[in-house]
Amino acid sequence: MQQILYSVILKRITLWITLLVSFFAGSLIGVIADADEITQDFVRFHIVANSNTEQDQTVKWKVREAIFSEMDFSSIDSKESAIRYFTENQEKIKEIANEVLLENHFPYHCLVSVEKKQFPIREYTNFVLPSGEYDAVSVILGEGKGENFFCVMYPSLCMIEGVTEQTESEQELLNNVLTEKTAAVITGNKKQLVYKFKIAEIFKKVLPH
Repeated sequence: MQQILYSVILKRITLWITLLVSFFAGSLIGVIADADEITQDFVRFHIVANSNTEQDQTVKWKVREAIFSEMDFSSIDSKESAIRYFTENQEKIKEIANEVLLENHFPYHCLVSVEKKQFPIREYTNFVLPSGEYDAVSVILGEGKGENFFCVMYPSLCMIEGVTEQTESEQELLNNVLTEKTAAVITGNKKQLVYKFKIAEIFKKVLPH
């Protein structure tokens, strides 16, 4: 009798575990799908400082301000136009950055690339981007071993006070590019999103390809 009772209890526990695992896996697959859509729709922009010395970090911000002051991003209205614009203007961005470095008496130069790159989870002011492979514009100063300036170039979320003007809210800009559901995903509770994206990232690594 005890053996039969034990068997029934074991079957019920096994059933509940199976249901929980199925639910958890289904939820994570949904998060992974949302994350994949996000990585496909954004163009990221970053400037990598030569090092973390005060001088190298200061000139990084000067390079950022010069690029955003001298470049006209008004023609960027899609991911494709963003990639095209930066591909065509790589040399101009390089010239602007190198001029700032020269004016401030730095001995190194910069490299500019437009390519797909792997990024970790990134928290912004009002939203979170999952880890993954994004199209990215990279401005590497010198050895590129310092802290980076990151922002999203498309949709146009690289807002810098006094340099660029924000005409739409982040939510409206995101809704113009993403589905309402996906936009809601990245602007939800930041702590929960970071947790979900990190777990989904681990889960994705063990999924069969």
